[in-house]
Amino acid sequence: MSSIYLKRTPIARNDSWRRLYQQRLSNTPAFPYESSGFIVFLLFGLSYLLIGIILILTSAKLQEHQIDYSDCVSPNGQPICSKELNLFKDLQNGSQEYIYMPCGLLSNSIFNDTFLLNFIESPSSKHPVPLLSSSIAWKSDVEKMYGTLPPNGWNGTIKPPNWPKPAYERSPGAFKTDQELMVWNRIAAFPTFIKLHRILDTRTDLFASGLPAGKYSLEITSNFPVGAFGGTKAVIFAQVNWLGRRNIWLGVIFTVTALLHFAIGCYSWARKRSPRLWLPPEEDPVLAPYDMLLKNL
Repeated sequence: MSSIYLKRTPIARNDSWRRLYQQRLSNTPAFPYESSGFIVFLLFGLSYLLIGIILILTSAKLQEHQIDYSDCVSPNGQPICSKELNLFKDLQNGSQEYIYMPCGLLSNSIFNDTFLLNFIESPSSKHPVPLLSSSIAWKSDVEKMYGTLPPNGWNGTIKPPNWPKPAYERSPGAFKTDQELMVWNRIAAFPTFIKLHRILDTRTDLFASGLPAGKYSLEITSNFPVGAFGGTKAVIFAQVNWLGRRNIWLGVIFTVTALLHFAIGCYSWARKRSPRLWLPPEEDPVLAPYDMLLKNL
């Protein structure tokens, strides 16, 4: 009877994988010690303070002027006659009548006041300020969200009830070029909001550097009603920069956050310098006997 002996060969092991499976990899525990907490909060506080100061100084350089014209009424306005009528429909060879284009209450309630701003250089010289309705919408809306309908795409459609003329007459390349509609259809988060309406055309020499100092006249055609829901409307002339329009609160928020980080950092530093002041009585080596004595009474 013969015996067969098998030679055992060592299995190749990858030490790094074995340590990974056994969770024995080298690591650095991130315990919140007082010294590290002080440094971290100090760095964050300095960063937020620097950002807050930059935002406040940047926003403080911008100027805005707001004119409320909610109660502005034309002196030669035509009287409004109201009469109760009963209307009936007679539909023949139709399919749900016509389609509103664009549809929806949001598009129907588009802001339709008009503004004419004039620069009065002298009593005999009056220059209309060129204002553009282009470049006021988001780039994504212009390039991706809205398009142009073919000529037969308007067949069987009617304008919204509150629109004085159809969309293709309002903007020849509707809806691709109607950036006022794009801005209005961006729903605001709160009932009080500001929307970009026009930007200054700086291609003319007179307004190449912005609005020159002087006297201006503003003519407003008030078509958008706000009295029915108790609202107000105003026109704002604002400067913009890389931060946007004037907004002091963003810098204030960063500054307050920096102060909170400084306070937490000072607390960590105080605990590091005098740890006994922050220990509870039962853990203080000096007060522990007296604390136990008081508890046993």
